[in-house]
Amino acid sequence: MTTADAVAIATARYLWGSAQQVGLTIGGLILNPLQAHPSTDPEPLAEFAPLAITEIPLHAGGANWEASDWQALGATLPDFRQASQAPQPMEISIATAQVQLFLPGFDKTEVKLTQYGPEVTIEAGDQRRNIFLPPELRGKPVKTAKFQGGYLTIQF
Repeated sequence: MTTADAVAIATARYLWGSAQQVGLTIGGLILNPLQAHPSTDPEPLAEFAPLAITEIPLHAGGANWEASDWQALGATLPDFRQASQAPQPMEISIATAQVQLFLPGFDKTEVKLTQYGPEVTIEAGDQRRNIFLPPELRGKPVKTAKFQGGYLTIQF
C-alpha cells in the first residue's frame, strides 16, 4: 500500500524488492489517495508493472464511517487470491542451467552476488538471501550474471 507521494512510492518499491528478496510474493499495489488529487501521475506508478494497482476511494464522511462505507471500500479491493499471477521471486531452470530472481526496486549497483560451494548469496539493499542450488547445479561456477529489468539472471 502506498500513497501518490514520491517518497511513499519509492519506499513501496524498495519494500516490494525486499519482500521478493526473502521469497515473499507481492500480488498487487493498493493506492491510498489520502486526499483528493486531480490526477495521479501514472509514470511513477508504472514502475510497479506488472502488478495490478487498485486505488481505494476517498472517504467523504470524515472520521465517522458507516457500515455501508466499509462495504463500499471492501468492494473496491482486489482479489488477493490473484497473487499467484505476480512474478515469482525466484525460478530455477535445470535445463538452461540458470537461476532468475525478480528484484524490483533495486538497480545493478545495489545487487551483489557471491558463490560459496553449493550455494549462491544474493545481497540487495539491506537484504541477504542464500540460494541452495539443486544437485545438478551444485559445484558449477557462475558463468555470467546480469541484472536487467528488475531481474537478476545467473547462468551456470
